[in-house]
Amino acid sequence: MTKRLKALTFMLVFAVAFTSMGFLASPAEAAVNNVKLYSALLSYRDANSKNITINVEVDNIGASKAVAIAASGNGGQTWSEIPAAYDSAASATTELWKMTSFIMNNESVMFKIKYTVNGQTYWDTNNGKNYIIGSGSGDAVKPRSVKLSGAKLTYRDASTKHVDVNVKVDNLAGTNKQVFVVSTTNGGQTWSEIPAAYDKAGSTTTDIWTLRSFIGNNENAEFKLKYVVDGQTYWDANYSQNYYIGKDYGDEVSGNTVQADEFSYTPLRGAVQVTANWETSYALKSDGTVVVWGSSENNTIWNFLTEFPDVVAYRPIKMSGLYGVSKINVGYNALVAVKTDGTVWGRNISYGAGDTNHYSLRQLPNISGVKDADTSSYSTSGHTLFVKTDGTVWGVGNNYSGQLGVGNSAPYSTPVQVQGLTNVKSVIAKKDSSLALKNDGTVWAWGDNAHGQLGTGNTQGTYSPTQSVGLSNIVELNSSTVQYGSLRIARKADGTVWTWGGGVTTPTQVSGLTGVTSVAAGSYHYIAVKSDGTVWTWGENSRGQLGNGTTVDSSVPQQVKGISKVKTVGAGEYHSLAMREDGTVMAWGFGQTGQLGNGSKLSRLTPVVVGTDAKLPYDTVEWNNQTPSTPLHLSVRSKTNTSVNLTWHTSLDDTGIQRYEVYQNGALYNSTTERAIYSSFAVTDLTPNQTYTFAVVAVDTAGNRSSVSNPVTVTTNASTTVNPAATVYYKLPAGWTQAYMHYRLSSGATWTNTPGIKMRPSEIPGYWKLDADLGAAAGTYIFEAIFNNGAGTWDINSGQYYKSFYVGYSTVANGTVSGGTPLR
Repeated sequence: MTKRLKALTFMLVFAVAFTSMGFLASPAEAAVNNVKLYSALLSYRDANSKNITINVEVDNIGASKAVAIAASGNGGQTWSEIPAAYDSAASATTELWKMTSFIMNNESVMFKIKYTVNGQTYWDTNNGKNYIIGSGSGDAVKPRSVKLSGAKLTYRDASTKHVDVNVKVDNLAGTNKQVFVVSTTNGGQTWSEIPAAYDKAGSTTTDIWTLRSFIGNNENAEFKLKYVVDGQTYWDANYSQNYYIGKDYGDEVSGNTVQADEFSYTPLRGAVQVTANWETSYALKSDGTVVVWGSSENNTIWNFLTEFPDVVAYRPIKMSGLYGVSKINVGYNALVAVKTDGTVWGRNISYGAGDTNHYSLRQLPNISGVKDADTSSYSTSGHTLFVKTDGTVWGVGNNYSGQLGVGNSAPYSTPVQVQGLTNVKSVIAKKDSSLALKNDGTVWAWGDNAHGQLGTGNTQGTYSPTQSVGLSNIVELNSSTVQYGSLRIARKADGTVWTWGGGVTTPTQVSGLTGVTSVAAGSYHYIAVKSDGTVWTWGENSRGQLGNGTTVDSSVPQQVKGISKVKTVGAGEYHSLAMREDGTVMAWGFGQTGQLGNGSKLSRLTPVVVGTDAKLPYDTVEWNNQTPSTPLHLSVRSKTNTSVNLTWHTSLDDTGIQRYEVYQNGALYNSTTERAIYSSFAVTDLTPNQTYTFAVVAVDTAGNRSSVSNPVTVTTNASTTVNPAATVYYKLPAGWTQAYMHYRLSSGATWTNTPGIKMRPSEIPGYWKLDADLGAAAGTYIFEAIFNNGAGTWDINSGQYYKSFYVGYSTVANGTVSGGTPLR
């Protein structure tokens, strides 16, 4: 694990001008694609019915526009589309459309809004919940949103600057409204809420609130927006990335081009099991599907979701191809799922040398009639165990410590039966050891025992199952899941808890803990649920994984505050999960790779609710041979006199995206296979001071084509001579909260002043970046850099530094410098 945490990626993207320091393109360069409900109102019509009037506000874009109300009077079983008509201009950039019909006094209507522009369709589905009006639901509904209009720094005095923030909110009905700017100047360690004041009407439907504060000339500020109406809170957190302004980010930031509440979330529901591995979390739902969130490095989440390949999913997303699942377990970066039909499906599960299909989700071959399975797989290594319905145990994969339990250390590429085991209920397969829980309550173990993980009272490994000592009447067995995990935990029928491993060779009862109904083990901590629904934790707490509001370790169980009615738990390396009786899930601990599932990369010392993005179809659409979803939010990242760098939010697809086609003025320019969380593409050989229009289409591996993205129009810069520049992306090592780049352009040249130039968070989670001027001379540039955290910790690449050439590629030990997007 240590080696992996120190691994990083360093990349240069070369252009002929500095890349844009702004987060978003200017309004002149990016089209806005918005549709949202303005209001819906029922009014008296006659004794039996009421008028229904629905007003819709849309962005004024495109030549061919249509607005329709998709309505259902039977709870969504059937839908009808009712066209709306243009009514009036709402502002300089938006229009109001209106639909009038009627319903009976005792009826209610569910509806959503469809906006079609030049063949492209946009929806407002009220965050996936639709709108409801009528009997039992009231006579009026109103949307709720808040978004940044802009923030700007201006000179105040020699040492400080004004920061003026303008916030645009929907003018909601309510007697008590407040707007806050929630900000931090220390990297998120502490946050302050600063109230804004009402300024003026933004349009017929919106208000503008403003705030003036100040920061030091050498400071940065990170902030998000909070809108409270009669006790109800709405947020704009810039798609969970927050906004940045100040010394390292520039003096101005513009707001989102889509309404912020499009990316709000609702709690994950319907969970029946939770589990986790290193930096990824999983939940099995009552409908037999599986959702996942967190790190996708090493293809943990894989390409069923092309929006997050090898990066991060900050909220739960549905695993395509997994249906009818009855139980899940995880290895270091692998998943094994048992279906109700007895088949076993997995990802990253290797059957040994020559198995080239383990990266894909697949039905595991040569095994059936299974009721339980577990795996220790990580990439091409590890082993997997299966319990058949007849109570026998079978294993496949690596066996150098005898973890397959067949009396030898030879690997097996086809499942082989474990010797002498019958009447087995469940199994544990972790690192190089294995455990089995029999129906009679005894525990049997085999394989490596260097840390006492077999529970046999010594550290002697064994090639065949051996009974663990002092364990009887066991009803639940659990283990840490990370690559080198060795902690074991068991629950007896009487509600007592026993632990071993991690250097303890004999199972020992946990003092003072009774009435337990569920247990789990992380890398260095334990979790237990009591019969009263409370959660208790103990062990290491360096990342807040104990959930007690501190980072102080505890050798005795402590109750987790702020959580109740818990049914079962799970644990990753440094984070914890709890599934409540109502099927919702809460998480706490380390969260930098999204494993807490609440839309953020912040760690939490106390439980937070795991949420799904209800606006997107992750949890509602079956992705079977579907056309790709439309590439979202096409915009201009940067431009020069002869080039434009485009970026877009990538598409969803069931078979995987093969390419993105980039169109220039309606004609195909080129295509790209780039699949980062935000795709990007450079259009070159353009004419200075010329206006171009671009659009993007996604094409999947089956040849299906998406709808055309929103168009974006841009004018290249006038012809000028500028220095070449490089954008450097650096993957932040574990424990670092910021990064500085200390560099020079060639051997013998002058280095930047220590500690170097501070980098800034990039558009790709986990990476920081810096735009570096390569100088005015032409030719080939040698580029040499090292990195530090600003507090004396350096990454010097094993003393070799990170080196590259202006043209081409250069590879050094433990790091690669290349053109393109960040390697992962």
